[in-house]
Amino acid sequence: MFSDSKNEDVIFPWDKERLLQNQDIFAHFQDPSIEYYGLKVIGGNDDLEEMLLKRFPETIKMQYSKTQKRSYPMNLCEHCKAKQGEYFIYRRINDMIKNMQEIEVLVEA
Repeated sequence: MFSDSKNEDVIFPWDKERLLQNQDIFAHFQDPSIEYYGLKVIGGNDDLEEMLLKRFPETIKMQYSKTQKRSYPMNLCEHCKAKQGEYFIYRRINDMIKNMQEIEVLVEA
């Protein structure tokens, strides 16, 4: 979802200009390997988290993050149950947008 609007999906083809307008430039300077587009992902949006917890109860679960020192919904690997938290999901989505790869948009049923 765009970080500048409540619950507005970022859809393909990406509006990179809008995503860059809300870029976290300080984070980008600290880690230039990520664009830090203006996005909201799991770990920072209650509506999105609630939808994903309902839609994927086997793979999205409340987990504790030692890095953030809090619990929030995380993706769990279906094979080994390894946690994929906000940073790893955010990084993957950033790479897909940067490379103009389409991401499936889920519509709440």
